[in-house]
Amino acid sequence: METKQKKALENVLTRRFFLAPAFEIFYTRGNVGLYDFGQCGTQIRQNVISQWRSHFVDNEDLQEISNPCLIPQHLQKYSGHVSTYTDLMITDTVTGEYFNAHQILKKQLQKQIDETSQPVIKQALYNIFNSVDGFSPADVDKIITTHKITSEAGNQFSPCIQFDLPFKTTLSPFSSEFYLRPETAQGILVNFKRCYEQAGSQLPFGIAQIGTAKQKRNLDRKRFAQRKRVLTGLNRVFHQKQIRICEILQRGQGYECDAVIIQIVDGWGQLTSQHHNQRSY
Repeated sequence: METKQKKALENVLTRRFFLAPAFEIFYTRGNVGLYDFGQCGTQIRQNVISQWRSHFVDNEDLQEISNPCLIPQHLQKYSGHVSTYTDLMITDTVTGEYFNAHQILKKQLQKQIDETSQPVIKQALYNIFNSVDGFSPADVDKIITTHKITSEAGNQFSPCIQFDLPFKTTLSPFSSEFYLRPETAQGILVNFKRCYEQAGSQLPFGIAQIGTAKQKRNLDRKRFAQRKRVLTGLNRVFHQKQIRICEILQRGQGYECDAVIIQIVDGWGQLTSQHHNQRSY
């Protein structure tokens, strides 16, 4: 969708209150990514959930469960979200606006690649561009200084820092840390034994869950509802005895293979794998 058409659609959805920025009368930069659904938006949302439940849960005879949206620190740690759910952040020293460092570097480096006509310099910039995703905060600061990268307003950036994306809280003054879950699959995995018993201690069987989760990449703040900070996750996981990856691809489903969860996104033809150490749970 073109930018002009996208903006027009966003304007209509907001004016007719399908959805709108949350806490709009108390707007701050921190509110970005939070949305309220109006009557029509809520009905559409419920219809999508109802169709998903009917198509996947009812037709495939899955066990639907529901878990709290808060999870303890050790579960978050063992699932890998504490160490991997981070973004590098830089801030405009004049306006205070913050940005995803990787996205800024890619944008500015691509601009310099397009503007230069010298093959050697162009290749060097390409090499840096292709390595950006693996940069540390020190690497980001070095590139910003070396290539004189500034904000769109021409302002300098503050030193790069690591921004932890999981939402952290506590339940009481004496409790350990808890997190708003980044996905609903964690609750499915920790309840494997009970659901296995409910299935008559036989494989295969599937588990589904619908619930609130926190979006990972919340530094990307300019993509309307495509980058909500809090969203509703629709997740299903199938459990079966260990089988080969080629068999999984042929079946077009998701299965648990020992400690590796293999999932194929329905209708998208994408294969994603998430590694979990179930014994640690």
